[in-house]
Amino acid sequence: AAPGVTIVDVLGYSFERLGPSAVRVPVADLRAKQQTKVVVRLRTELAPTTAGYRSGALDVAAVRWRYRLVGGRQVEAVADARAIVTTDLAAVAAGRDPAIVRMVEEARTAEAIDEAAGEYADGRIERAQQILRARTTEAATAARELGDAELDAKVRKYAGAAAAGFAAPPPSAAAAKSGVKARRAEAYDLAR
Repeated sequence: AAPGVTIVDVLGYSFERLGPSAVRVPVADLRAKQQTKVVVRLRTELAPTTAGYRSGALDVAAVRWRYRLVGGRQVEAVADARAIVTTDLAAVAAGRDPAIVRMVEEARTAEAIDEAAGEYADGRIERAQQILRARTTEAATAARELGDAELDAKVRKYAGAAAAGFAAPPPSAAAAKSGVKARRAEAYDLAR
């Protein structure tokens, strides 16, 4: 990450922290033409009230990925991530990339399902439900702002299935474990 930018988390993946501004994210094997998404949560302290703030283009990160082709040849690519810094809320709204917002909302929903699963496993059913309701509301707002009914439906489907699975105490420890495992598997699929 660039100066003033910190990597907070990688949603839906385990990762190795190489410092405050670098992580390594292992991604499983992919078939030809298969795609996966990796959503990284960043934080910057740069704001209109901080020293060093400036409007305009800001380097956010250099993203480097390496992979090995069938046959063993290693390939490396680099892309620069940049952001436009502004206090103009209309410009922010107009500059949102719907595909990126969709990926972020899906990854955040997967993270919420996983968090709710942990609460449910610990017997905190109402807390699990609160997490899922809050996430559904946030995603619905983002979907509405983008005019993306498909995103809203997808989040409601996954969060709704988790909420239904976590609605009542399980009849047994085995049933609880099975329910948590199923919801976490769905979250895993959604995050990728």
